[in-house]
Amino acid sequence: KQAYASNGSVVWAFSASEGLLWKKTLPEGSELRGLFWNSERLACSSLDDKELHIELLNPANGNVLWRRSFRHKKKKMGNPPVGMAFSQDRLALAAGGKIFGLQASSGETAYERPVKSKTFSQWTRLIHHQNHFVLSGTEGAYAFALAGGEPLWENVGFIDPIYEQRKIRQAAVQLGLSGLYFHEAPEARESWKQYRSGSRSYSDAAIT
Repeated sequence: KQAYASNGSVVWAFSASEGLLWKKTLPEGSELRGLFWNSERLACSSLDDKELHIELLNPANGNVLWRRSFRHKKKKMGNPPVGMAFSQDRLALAAGGKIFGLQASSGETAYERPVKSKTFSQWTRLIHHQNHFVLSGTEGAYAFALAGGEPLWENVGFIDPIYEQRKIRQAAVQLGLSGLYFHEAPEARESWKQYRSGSRSYSDAAIT
């Protein structure tokens, strides 16, 4: 059995009997997004500012079997969903507003399906379930067939409880600060004005 570790830019493989087996440096300027493996193959995904990189490695020695890169503008679109679906003959991922299915043996594209930008932008994770995969986020979950990428079902309109709690807390803080601003004395109003301009610290303005 082997174990894998990474510091974000390098991947190491270890075994209980031999210790370090090999190390692999990820594409320059990219950061690891995930490791996915079975007994025969190891898939690494990494992201830089413009592309999501997928490398399929031989677990025995770390040699690259194939490599693919997918356009994904991080500053415009944020991070792509974490995860991929990985079976004996198919590897599925999401990047650049699309879902892709690759032939696991060669990395060649088996299918490519565009997704509405609003839907894609809220996805945060991709989870593999036997012969299909699910992309989910703050506003819904969408299932696709792994073999051909066909949409199977969608469940939208539910609320992610953690995300909703964050929004409630943020709104409460904003409302509280707004109330402070509109009911403050002239001296305090001037202090907050100086804080927003950068000429006064937060703690100093709050004491006023």
